[in-house]
Formats: sequence, C-alpha cells, structure tokens
Amino acid sequence: MKRIEMKVNHVKHNTENYIADYLATLGIKPEDVDSFIKEPRETDQDNPWGLTNMSEAVRVAYHTLKEGAHVFVQVDSDTDGYTSSAVLINYLKRRFPEVTITYALHPGKEHGIVPVAIPEDATLLFIPDAGSNNYAEQKWAIENGKTLIILDHHEVNNYEDTGAILVNNQFSRNFSNKNLSGVGIVYMFIKAMDEEYFADDQIHRDYLDLTAIGIIADAMNMTSLGNNYIAYHGLNNIKSKFIQELAVKQSRGIKNPEHLTKTDVAFYIAPVINGVIRSGAPEDKMMVFRALTEENSTEIFEHEWRGKVTPESIYAHAVRLASNAKSRQDSAKKKSFEWLCGEIRANGHDKDNLIIATLDKKQSTKVSPNVTGLIAMELVKEFNKPCLVLRETEMDGKKVYGGSG
Repeated sequence: MKRIEMKVNHVKHNTENYIADYLATLGIKPEDVDSFIKEPRETDQDNPWGLTNMSEAVRVAYHTLKEGAHVFVQVDSDTDGYTSSAVLINYLKRRFPEVTITYALHPGKEHGIVPVAIPEDATLLFIPDAGSNNYAEQKWAIENGKTLIILDHHEVNNYEDTGAILVNNQFSRNFSNKNLSGVGIVYMFIKAMDEEYFADDQIHRDYLDLTAIGIIADAMNMTSLGNNYIAYHGLNNIKSKFIQELAVKQSRGIKNPEHLTKTDVAFYIAPVINGVIRSGAPEDKMMVFRALTEENSTEIFEHEWRGKVTPESIYAHAVRLASNAKSRQDSAKKKSFEWLCGEIRANGHDKDNLIIATLDKKQSTKVSPNVTGLIAMELVKEFNKPCLVLRETEMDGKKVYGGSG
C-alpha cells in the first residue's frame, strides 16, 4: 500500500476585507465601514431640515403650542405607531408643560385619521406614522379650523394639497433616507424643534431608545447610516422604564437587558408590544401606552397571585398585561393555524403553487382578523409557498375577499 501525503495550503482569511466586501453589496461605502460596524459618527445622522415642510411644521407647531393649544395625537396601531406617539407626547409634555394633550388609540388594527375620536376643542392635531393619504379626513380637519401636522413615512398616493402640513420622507426630494419609519420622522421633528428653539437645552436624544425600537419593529432597512446611528445610540442607552422592565422580563432570550441588540428588539421586544396591540383588551393597550408616556410615574398597582398580593409599578404592571396578551395571541394563532393547515390539506391546496385560503363568514370566526397576517407567514413556513389568507367581506355592495399575504 502506497502512502499518500496531502498538503493543504492555509490561506489567512482577512476578516476585515470580507466584512467590507459584504457591506459593499449592501450599499455601504468603504469609507463608512468603520463607522457602520464600530461606533457611528455624528455626521451619520440625517438632517431633519431636508424633509419637505419641516421648517413650516416646526414653526407652526411652536407658535401654536406657545399660545396654549389643545393638542390631539392619533396613535397608530402598531409598535412604530405607539413609539411615534410616545416620543412626540413625551417631548411636548416636557417642552410645553402648560399645554393640554389628549390622544386616542385605535380599537383594532385601524390606521390613520378618525374624526370622531378628535375632541371639538382640539386645535392642533398630530398624526404620527399615518395620515398621508387620508385626504377626506385632512379636508375635514382644515375645514373645521384645525391645524394638522402629519409626520409619516408611507408612500404618498396622488398628493392633494388639503392645507395639512405633510412631513414625509417618501415625499421629500432632499431627504435621502427613505428607510426611516414613522417614529424616525417624529424624531427628526423634535430634533429640528430643539435646534430651532432650544439650542442651549436639547433633549431630543433622550428618545433615541424608543425611536430605535420603532424603526426596528417596523422592519426598516438598517443599512442606512442614519438608522444605524439611531439604533446604536438608542439601544445602548435605554431610558424608557417600560422598555427596561420588558427587557428584564424577556431576559431568557436577551443576554444584556441594559444594552439591547437589533435582534433583541426584533424577537423579544417588538412582538410583545405588537401582541398587546393586536390581541389585548382596550384597557391593556391603554396601560401599555400610559407606561410609554408617563416617564416618572410613582403609581403602584396590586398584583394577586395564588393568594399573595405584591405591589408593582405601572411599568411592571403594563409589561405583565402585555406579556399575557402576547400569550393569548400565540394560543389563538396556533389554534387557527392548525385548523387552517388541515383545511388546506383536506382540499388539496397544499399541492398548489400559490396557496389561497378563502374563508366565508362562518369560517372567518375561526381565524381572528388580528392574526391573519401572522398566520399567513406561518403558512409560508409550513408549505414553503406564497400564501394568501382571505376572508369574505363587502365593498360597494359586492362580495369580495380581502386579507393578508
């Protein structure tokens, strides 16, 4: 038997070059690599003044607030919406403590302006993370003497000048970061307000944590230098007591609750907030939003468990309610998912290239509209095919199907 010798050439792999090459495929320039993977530079921040109508929004808001306006904020129904409104309300309460601020939460998964929720005496309306395309509602607000400021990031369709002040990165030619979510636009607004009127006492950075969480929760592209800056500084300095409590509650998955990662937010923070928004009772949603907007509350709640009563802060109380709502959502999703999988297989639709699950009115009761999108995503994982989950509804007097994919 001949002896065979094998010689292996060991090539030293240049990790830094590999990372730079990979980031280049994501659009990161070589001169920005160190900033992106280590500590972002101050120059990585987006310039709020590049947003169309920002100067007008800041000026009008400041003078209207100084006159003692009654402010109304419409809270949109997802994590980006909750953090958007929370950042705005927290900032306004600190800057203009004499101003009355009211807000409304959507009862379900609705989005945008809801005129019936707006108090008659509210003079300054803020619509964060929504409202760009609600032209009829915008006109209603302007015709009723309201000042309307929209701070949004969604695509603007067939723009109409209704008199509302629209600040939207998709609508702004001179603002390059199209990957900011609603809370990012709100952050740009309070940053601009600080720069214009409170240059010697700026507080906008206190809300980088909630801004980072909203951007990540909305699945924005994090290769943007501006988004990366917000995430780095926000997640390494968590100021929100509600987020602090939630991070500790989720410590089985989160290694360091004091320094969150983007993955921590995506898998352990945002899902709980989204869970209570989708599946929580109205009082649960209100408690979570209160915990996000009452920064220094000393309110104590009593929690009884197995005959033992223990005190808990509003932040711990809200986290417990949100976690329970998430558990209920998971249970409902599992039950609906298993039933729907059985129906798909029973009807041979698992052999289709595109799975379309249509639910009549009776079948729709088995799948909550609050988890339709989540179930559609689970079906993709189960069958490895595109999936649509559609329920019977009516539009203009005709039977149609609508849902999620």
